[in-house]
Amino acid sequence: MDSAVNALINALTSIRDQADSVLRKIEEPRRERSLAWKCTACGHVKQFTRPASTEVGPSFDAIMARRDSVNKILSAFQEQYKAIGPDASNSQFTVPFNQAILDFDAERGRFNHELFKIAKAIH
Repeated sequence: MDSAVNALINALTSIRDQADSVLRKIEEPRRERSLAWKCTACGHVKQFTRPASTEVGPSFDAIMARRDSVNKILSAFQEQYKAIGPDASNSQFTVPFNQAILDFDAERGRFNHELFKIAKAIH
């Protein structure tokens, strides 16, 4: 039972770390490209009349909220596990965590769709 719980903790931690990594990568270019895009081939800089980040801001905020819900479930699981150790009641976190990951993935998809629309409008 202990190895199964450790495997679950490792899997949940890995998913959280991957989500955090992706969000950091998304956030960095957003700051860089909020006022202009630079062509990597020729170096031409396309200036915007308004920052692109305002269009994707709500979607990005939604992703951050979903990430927070994943972290909240993971933290509650870790606290319970530290308090009582391996126990059948730990399975109560499985369904909410799976749903939180699905919600996070859906928000990520909406965010990517918004970015695609912006990029298509620019070209």
